[in-house]
Amino acid sequence: MPIYEYQRDDGTIFEVIQHIHDAPLSRCPQTGQAVRRIFSPVAPPIFKGSGFYQTDYKKKKREE
Repeated sequence: MPIYEYQRDDGTIFEVIQHIHDAPLSRCPQTGQAVRRIFSPVAPPIFKGSGFYQTDYKKKKREE
């Protein structure tokens, strides 16, 4: 299940694990304050080293 971030009226942020089909929260379950869902960017994958293709799928040279 995904983790959603919500921001309370006072500016504090909390996380909630919800099913993807659940309706967004309108009130904080702990304090009762109004909340809004915030979206955080997802970091792209970083490939380091000699390379995925070169080490795993490169065709081997024939020895003659």
